[in-house]
Amino acid sequence: MNRIYSITTSFILFFSVVILFSSRLDAQFVCTGSVCNSFPGGADVTKELNKTLNQIESVYLQEVLKNNTESAFLNQIVSNSVGVGDVKRFQIGISAGVAGTKKDDVVIQSDKIKLPKLPNGGVSINPSVNLDFNLGWVLGMGSDSFLRRFTIYLHGMDVRLSEADANGLQSAKENLRFQGYIKSAGGMLRFQIVKPIAFGYSLFTWTGFNIGAGYHFSKQNYSIQYQNDQAQKLEIQKVEGKWGGDTTFNYATETKTYNADLRTGLTVLWIATLYAGGGYTWNSGQSSIQLQRSGPFVIQANGLQDVNIPREYQQYFNQDKSIQQAGTLSLKASASGQSKRSIAYAIGGLELDFFLLKATFEAIYGDKDLYGGSFALKFSF
Repeated sequence: MNRIYSITTSFILFFSVVILFSSRLDAQFVCTGSVCNSFPGGADVTKELNKTLNQIESVYLQEVLKNNTESAFLNQIVSNSVGVGDVKRFQIGISAGVAGTKKDDVVIQSDKIKLPKLPNGGVSINPSVNLDFNLGWVLGMGSDSFLRRFTIYLHGMDVRLSEADANGLQSAKENLRFQGYIKSAGGMLRFQIVKPIAFGYSLFTWTGFNIGAGYHFSKQNYSIQYQNDQAQKLEIQKVEGKWGGDTTFNYATETKTYNADLRTGLTVLWIATLYAGGGYTWNSGQSSIQLQRSGPFVIQANGLQDVNIPREYQQYFNQDKSIQQAGTLSLKASASGQSKRSIAYAIGGLELDFFLLKATFEAIYGDKDLYGGSFALKFSF
């Protein structure tokens, strides 16, 4: 598949235009317990932490919003599971698409504060029911009719994903928990510009050129939880501490995508078709995000040695309040924004045709940190 991408990208200039309008951040740190009064000079811990809120918005939350929204843009394209782009009669099936981006963790700090590393990335999952048909065949046209060159691809789904449904995604990153609600719909109209040509005693077939354009809509609500095995380091006025707890994101987005692409491929022995292509998308969406984290907070002061609190024991930590340098630290933050972006992409995959059953494996690349794929099973009639 990497070879397909290298060939395709040599002919396509990848660039993007991003416009992101964000609303004001709503955020607050809350510190409870004796630890809040344990800093040198009687520093107000909450006040010092709240000085980092502007950075949390501009450097972090807006980046996470952008990553998740762009993942949804790209995922909508592979949700159609078009394959090579040509259907002889009629087919119906199911597919699952996923797209995402993973970037380096973000560190928020000022002259007095250094927060723990915050996870940075984005993900979009979109299972779909697919319905594809040849326009000329539906209208009863003969195999030589011009309308037999047109194929329509439709997809849609309204589903809730539990943690059990997202096991595959979670196993890829063991400390990640995911659940959500997805509503999507869309379709493509494709046209066979150049008809397929067989060669090599008909053992091979060049699929010709197939072009298409589509529209896709999705509404997604995700809850993503990052579970750290140990409490993480936090530094305030050069005093080191450890902050436990899970980081939870509640993310909501509505996106619209228009796309067009060109595809071609090679069929071997009438069964396996390797295809590749490139296209362009015009996207818009509005998103919101809520960040929550709450857990035990301990500072290493007055002779207290380094404390590593395993995640499974954090809820029981210091219940008797015997450790004076311990308490609870919480953060709640939210932001929202609107995004418009145009993305050029390369797409490729493998289509296996077993007469009545067709399997499609498709991958898409939109940027060095933005990619996705889908798998579809369809019954062909």
